[in-house]
Amino acid sequence: MTKKTDSHIIKNPWTRCEEIIQKIAENRVDNLNNDKTAIEVLNFLKEIKIVIYTSSYTKLTVEGQNYYENRFIYNDITSCKKIIKRLLIEYEPVQIICQLLWGKSKLKKESVYRLLLSRGYIKYEDDISSFLMLLNWCDIICYNKKTSQIKIKYNPKTNEVKQSKKLFLSPETRYTNVKNLWTVLRKCSMYIYWIDKHFSAKGFEALSEEADGSKIKEIKILSGISNNINDKLKRDFIRLKEELTNRGINIEFRVICKSELLQSIHDRWIISENTCFNIPPINSIYQGQYAEIIETTTMPPFQDWWKEGMDLLKDWHNISRIIQSKK
Repeated sequence: MTKKTDSHIIKNPWTRCEEIIQKIAENRVDNLNNDKTAIEVLNFLKEIKIVIYTSSYTKLTVEGQNYYENRFIYNDITSCKKIIKRLLIEYEPVQIICQLLWGKSKLKKESVYRLLLSRGYIKYEDDISSFLMLLNWCDIICYNKKTSQIKIKYNPKTNEVKQSKKLFLSPETRYTNVKNLWTVLRKCSMYIYWIDKHFSAKGFEALSEEADGSKIKEIKILSGISNNINDKLKRDFIRLKEELTNRGINIEFRVICKSELLQSIHDRWIISENTCFNIPPINSIYQGQYAEIIETTTMPPFQDWWKEGMDLLKDWHNISRIIQSKK
């Protein structure tokens, strides 16, 4: 899992952020770049898409301008809270808090602090009090400053906003981890191309659950030569192939045996007509390891790799011979 190298989680009261928003809207930004606190605030406001900020250019976004008008012209605090909530629930640190902690009892400030620290969103010395107070203000969490108790109020599984492009997996959310994989497959249309160098039969379970013949016509699975490629996997694949054929879905499985090509492939992907996901190994998902599923626009050269693979059924004799030679 990639650690974040820098964090701009708010360390100042939201009132300080409002001062900066007001100055930008009223063209009073001359001294902001000489103020360390102001720069920290600007970086946070940039991340939540309130401002457009560079060393030489500072401007409110459309949402930032809406916030300024509702706060300083109309004095409409309710609308202000809605604007900030809408932006924050698309902000990655808030997504990880809500995805992994929603529905849990006995949460405290330390729970959120440790989660953000372990995932690299904050540094050890950082204070998250202002951040929690902001989340409390716009009704994402309920935070009692006196007792440090926290309740997550925003459920990220609702349709209140478009779903996050990043899904977080953890040992504490083992069922949701698998459900997130089902969600990815459910988003696919026309075809599913799945590349995992260590594909295991566990992946068949998810395909059996989610491959919808009214949406999917073709599935291609591409694995590398590994201990997971064995007689049991082949038998399971034959059963799945029969079942999916009855749904009108053609499924194929190929195995890359060229070590040089395998060494050049690191990540795993699920690819479909209009979407692509970078996913963890199947076993990591089912075992409940810390990991992330990320929707991406970067498409791997799947079809080039596919041409290099051996068919699991037609070429089984050659595949099994290669497997035996590697033992």
